[in-house]
Amino acid sequence: MRERITPNQLSHALTQKELDQSIGLLDSSILELEQLKPSWLKFCREKSQLASESWSFLFRQWVGLHRNGYPATTQDYLQLVERDMLKLKQVYVALFHFHPGLVYELKERTPELFIWLMLEPEFCHDPIHVNGAFSVVQNVDQDIAMLMFLRTKAGNIDTFVAQCIEGKVAIKKWCFELLKLRHSLSISLIKHWLKNKVLDETSLHSTLAKFDVAESIEWLGDQDKDEDHLFELLLCKHDRGTWFRRRFGTDQSTLSGDKLVTYAKLLELREFNRFEQANKMAPMQLFLSADPAWVEATFEYLTHLDDEAEGERWLFSLYLIYGDRFPLKPNQLDIEYDWDEAKKTIKSWCESKKHQTDKPLRLGEALSYQSTLDAMRHPWLPNVYREWLWRQLCMHGRVYIPWHWTMPSYQQDWVFEKVQHQIAASERFNLRNQNATVGY
Repeated sequence: MRERITPNQLSHALTQKELDQSIGLLDSSILELEQLKPSWLKFCREKSQLASESWSFLFRQWVGLHRNGYPATTQDYLQLVERDMLKLKQVYVALFHFHPGLVYELKERTPELFIWLMLEPEFCHDPIHVNGAFSVVQNVDQDIAMLMFLRTKAGNIDTFVAQCIEGKVAIKKWCFELLKLRHSLSISLIKHWLKNKVLDETSLHSTLAKFDVAESIEWLGDQDKDEDHLFELLLCKHDRGTWFRRRFGTDQSTLSGDKLVTYAKLLELREFNRFEQANKMAPMQLFLSADPAWVEATFEYLTHLDDEAEGERWLFSLYLIYGDRFPLKPNQLDIEYDWDEAKKTIKSWCESKKHQTDKPLRLGEALSYQSTLDAMRHPWLPNVYREWLWRQLCMHGRVYIPWHWTMPSYQQDWVFEKVQHQIAASERFNLRNQNATVGY
């Protein structure tokens, strides 16, 4: 999708000192505001504050729409939010033309708005603005910062980020994650940073292992921290089930945590088929397996459940299994119905036998590679569910491309299309629970 950066392209290491110098230039412009006529300055700041309040509300909606499902460009509300955000941007474009300091001072008051503006086409052509945005990243939620930086069209942004890492800036670890999600990292560049100890070797080896680099797979295996690197190690194993049994045993009660139990169920190992609804990861385990017996037990469990927050997690899990056949939309809980009404609806649905199935389902279709990819494109499936779906797709298909909910829809589409055309991966996934090995 993007050009992968190699060590040869790192003509310059951008240091923290250089980033700080950019902030110094912005601060100088802010100080110049005091030279403006007080009444003008007051008027401009009032306009800025009003626009900021409106933008912040829209921005929270925008982040929520991405965090809670695939950001389909066909969503009317998403289109409306983005259109209104762009309208408010014009306020700051006008303020910038009057005096840049009026925009620069947002970095202290509303850092998310400052970053968003600096990465927009009207501002990002100036390297000082991009430097300024980077300098404020550590003041905001890291995922939200990622959400904005993954969308920017700033020229040479990938090379710039690589140079920041090379210069060992304060946010170099976050920069590394950004390059991974922008799909612009090359294996040679990662090895270069590993050799020169630019980043911690665990992060670098973990990334290389996902791309099947033998030395890094061996390094992770030698660390005696298998639970910390479980996804990477399982992704690389041809016989994952055998390795898991040898490493962690076959007794579910001896597994050290909920995450480990969830991976055992994701692998569909028969020794770990005891389903415990009280486990906090149980809703995830349910949709990953979609075992009809577990589903039946879950409906019985829900009739006695009073915790609405837990109930919501179960609703999403059941919707992931049944799709539109399920009588409730989980994202409408406390909007169109409350938890007591939800339980009555589910009870009635089960009494009519509409819930019965003799095979694992995903969104109402047979649980398969394709139906899992379809679920990844669902517009109101929260990111925590999609993250586990992606792990399942990668592990059973033995295919890997970095994916994260913060990616723009066009980039997610590219990832899904790329994965969809991996015929061998599809066959491996669909034969995951049979004694067959295809494509290895």
